[in-house]
Amino acid sequence: MIKNIIQTIFDLGISPQETWKKLSAESISSNDSFFNKFLYPLIGITSSAIFLGIIVNNGFSKIDLAIKSTAVTLVTVFLGFFLASFSLKELLSRFIERDVNVIKIQRFVGYIYALWCTLIIVQAFFPMLFFVKFVVLYFAYIVFVGAEVYMKFINRDKIIFVVVSVLCLYLSPLLLEKIFLFLMPGMAK
Repeated sequence: MIKNIIQTIFDLGISPQETWKKLSAESISSNDSFFNKFLYPLIGITSSAIFLGIIVNNGFSKIDLAIKSTAVTLVTVFLGFFLASFSLKELLSRFIERDVNVIKIQRFVGYIYALWCTLIIVQAFFPMLFFVKFVVLYFAYIVFVGAEVYMKFINRDKIIFVVVSVLCLYLSPLLLEKIFLFLMPGMAK
């Protein structure tokens, strides 16, 4: 299971065109398998990596920071996925006159979130690598490729899909983190 998650993330990062083609060929009758064998373990790995990254970089003297950061990450990544999926579905149904498959949208968001989680994991262990944040620009390219290959959008619809997707995918976890920290100020890092 973990090997498949890592392979999918690696393939999506290295050769998005072929990977999106392979992923679009998969059966999408239900998301149960996708959630249980891909997304939820990935969220757990990401949260655990945050905890371990803070312990490795700061020692056990920052255990409280590690626990708080793990909680914030778990909530923002988990709820961020569902907020991004819901927002993307709703915005697309308003801007594009086409039925949008909810399962396919959730999988698309999940695969992009896998890349986002990878970025979070790298930053947990190597916080000094500030330039890693610029990888988000490459995520926009992966969304662009996935819009055509996986989601089957073309021309004007493709541009709308890419813009709406990138905004939803990028802003959802940030917005949730801000709300979470506002409602629970003791959780601030």
